[in-house]
Amino acid sequence: MSETDSKRQKKGESDSFSLTDKMIENYGRNGYLVLRNLFSIDEVEATKAEISRIIDDWYAEFERTGKEGPDWEEVVNRDPLVKSGQLEPVDRLHSVRRLFRISVHVDFFKELASHPKVIARRAYLLRRVDKID
Repeated sequence: MSETDSKRQKKGESDSFSLTDKMIENYGRNGYLVLRNLFSIDEVEATKAEISRIIDDWYAEFERTGKEGPDWEEVVNRDPLVKSGQLEPVDRLHSVRRLFRISVHVDFFKELASHPKVIARRAYLLRRVDKID
């Protein structure tokens, strides 16, 4: 691999990508894209570990204080049926409905949101959406 290719790979530019019109339409309708194989297996595993850590920390705080708290509520949203006691989750991970604004509150996800691969695709998407509008 040449030095230029190596630099481009570090920036997330070496792998070619494009978005189909269907992907752009789905983005417009749903507000998100699913980009398979964007990250390496190691990056995905690190992300899964960080999600587990966030949920474990949330539960530790909840068990310690008995409160969900406004700071945590913005990040960890439990399933309403679990929260009300109507549903018993299989485990802690499955009790969470969604993680919200984690790129604002958690450094790991701030960095992930500014990963060169993400930035490159975001810029590409914005250029494509501009052409369609």
